[in-house]
Amino acid sequence: MSASTSSSAGRTIVITGGLGNLGSKLCRHLLENSSSSRKTRVILLEHPAFTHLSNGGDGDNLTNTKTPKPLPHPEAILIPCDLGNIEDVNRNEVLKNAMLNADALVHFSAVNPYPNATWSESARSMDHTFNIFMLAVECNVKRVILASSNHVMGGYKDSPTHGPSSIHPYTNPNIGTIPLDPATLAVSGDAKAYAAAKLAGERLAMTLGG
Repeated sequence: MSASTSSSAGRTIVITGGLGNLGSKLCRHLLENSSSSRKTRVILLEHPAFTHLSNGGDGDNLTNTKTPKPLPHPEAILIPCDLGNIEDVNRNEVLKNAMLNADALVHFSAVNPYPNATWSESARSMDHTFNIFMLAVECNVKRVILASSNHVMGGYKDSPTHGPSSIHPYTNPNIGTIPLDPATLAVSGDAKAYAAAKLAGERLAMTLGG
């Protein structure tokens, strides 16, 4: 299917990290529950290295040796794009056309979507968020949804002054979650770098949406 702008006859949902675990599940849910009266168009953005259209890409140090991920639904529209490369984003007219007046952008994309992300990976995940959010503003996307993380507030997990029901939307962030088991900590890390990228996305969304 080809990408095109949103119309009154249906709705357009753009999903970053569209071939990932959560992106694929959301895509299937939306298209399997699309009604004939208001057709849903789902556009998936994914790094070229993870698509069958891959010709490589060095923005996130990924290559075409990655195993291509399957399209989660036959009606989904796939647009390969390196969101960490601002030049790739800015010159991708297919992407801009697909984003123009879209009903929603759901942002899952991250260089490393796990708590053991390094600070280098975190910084590049921030690039993904900054670049696609600014494009969403430019293209007049009606709603932007950021998949954040409990790790943004994870520092309160073992706090003696914060018990159940003590964390609220206005509570200051406290990034990172330290596992009690040393073996788990060695594998998953403290999630601070991972959470920092999520927090940066939250703050940018609040600024742009305000």
